[in-house]
Amino acid sequence: MKNIVTVKETRANLAEILDRVEYKKEEFVITKYGQVTAIIVPPRPSQKKEGTKSKLEALRKLRDHFTKEDVKELEKNIRKYKASQKKKYEKLFD
Repeated sequence: MKNIVTVKETRANLAEILDRVEYKKEEFVITKYGQVTAIIVPPRPSQKKEGTKSKLEALRKLRDHFTKEDVKELEKNIRKYKASQKKKYEKLFD
C-alpha cells in the first residue's frame, strides 16, 4: 500500500512512518510542492542484514548436527576471528 505524504508531514511523523514501513510493509511517497521527491519502501529480504551475533547463535543451535571435532574447530575459528577484530566489533560477540 502506498501512502502519499508531504515533506512537512514526513518531518512531523517520521518515526511513525518508519515503523509502518518496517512492521506493516507499507510504502510512502513523499512529495514537495506536489512533485514526488522520495519513496520509502521496506527492504527486500535479501537486503536485511543478519547480525553476526545472531549468526553465531544459529550456529550454536546446529551443534547437534556436527561432530565434537567440528564444533571445536568452529569455536577455535570464532575465537581467532574475534581476536583479529577491533574492540568496537568485539562487543558484538560478547
